[in-house]
Amino acid sequence: MTRMFPDDAYLSKLGRLTYSLALLESTVLAHLDRLPGLPPALTPRKLAGKTLEAIARAVTDPAHLAKVTDATTRVHLDAAGEELAAAARAAHAVARARPARLDESPRLYRDPDHPGADTDITTTWLDHTQDRLDDALRRLGAAQRTAA
Repeated sequence: MTRMFPDDAYLSKLGRLTYSLALLESTVLAHLDRLPGLPPALTPRKLAGKTLEAIARAVTDPAHLAKVTDATTRVHLDAAGEELAAAARAAHAVARARPARLDESPRLYRDPDHPGADTDITTTWLDHTQDRLDDALRRLGAAQRTAA
């Protein structure tokens, strides 16, 4: 009989990645609340409930950044937006993935609409993506300490 579910180690990595995506988003939103002089469009209340991609676009929007007078805050917002955009691509790959075929190893696989953009969500992909998210969380934490 073909195994239908990935092993517990795979599922644990997938769960940790999902949690890290939410943590990255909430870290950025929580810090926005402490930054002075942000336009109303960049308040956590306005951005809460939006996708990672939408939040990334908002915090890097030139029209919004032009209203921020502090140069350090603008740099921080741009960096946070880049981290969120990268995280959004990973979140999209996982959210839109489907189980691999029954004759393959149990894992998620994203078969996209655009050729060449498929994502085989293997343990290696999860590890690599988790490492990038961990690095992003460290960088944002350091940037927040200097921008606060």
